Amino acid sequence: MVDSVYESDEAYKEIENQLEQALDNAFNLGTQEMEGRGFKRRVGFGTRPAVIHIDMANAWTRPGH
Repeated sequence: MVDSVYESDEAYKEIENQLEQALDNAFNLGTQEMEGRGFKRRVGFGTRPAVIHIDMANAWTRPGH
């Protein structure tokens, strides 16, 4: 019984490691793709920065929303 529990725990760890590696590879490829297209770079504040405030409470406090 103890051996089978140990073996299943080891199998779980191996699958977990494989999944983690697959996800890391997928995210790295996605990051490279986006960087190649010009995303993920600093753009600064521009000449006329703005602050946008979105009040989600309107959805349940005003009639018709």
